[in-house]
Amino acid sequence: FDQNSWVTQTLGLPGVRLQMPKAGPRRTLYFKPADVAATIVTCGGLCPGLNNVIRELVMMLYAYGVKKVYGIKGGFKGVVNPQCWITLTPENVQDIHLQGG
Repeated sequence: FDQNSWVTQTLGLPGVRLQMPKAGPRRTLYFKPADVAATIVTCGGLCPGLNNVIRELVMMLYAYGVKKVYGIKGGFKGVVNPQCWITLTPENVQDIHLQGG
């Protein structure tokens, strides 16, 4: 990362400075999109707008060239259970933001 790739925040805590990579598109990808898979794991509970987040993640991953995207039901327990994995594509998340949890 270069110096412009970092953001520093204090979050109102005296003497505490947190530094993290900035969000957003990257100039350089350090992986081959066709060679990777992405998973989206949620852990339940009320979270208004989460379907919008899932939809946009899938859309952007496909735009970057990642063609293997999975949603995992059941939180972290679902990660080890292949029956809990759902293939996510732009077609099957197209209208997910119009549905409730």
